[in-house]
Amino acid sequence: MRFVTRSVSRLQCLFSKSRSVLILMMVLLSPLLLATTIIPFPNLGEMAKASDAVVMARALRNFEVEMNGATRFRTQFQLIDKVSGDVSEY
Repeated sequence: MRFVTRSVSRLQCLFSKSRSVLILMMVLLSPLLLATTIIPFPNLGEMAKASDAVVMARALRNFEVEMNGATRFRTQFQLIDKVSGDVSEY
């Protein structure tokens, strides 16, 4: 019985130390863990109200553009129908 008690005591001590190290690591590393939360609109109507322009468009082609030494990917669209807003600048 004494052996079992001693083994359990050692396990509890090890678990306590491991938990302390884990908590310390989480506290120290938390500034390095950056995250972004994207909250979608509840429906398309809310998204349209928050937008400057709403259109129906067809994707024609994807292409690459190099800007300042970095490759950017772009998509060319064909306007099918203007639903709302000013689309002259697009």
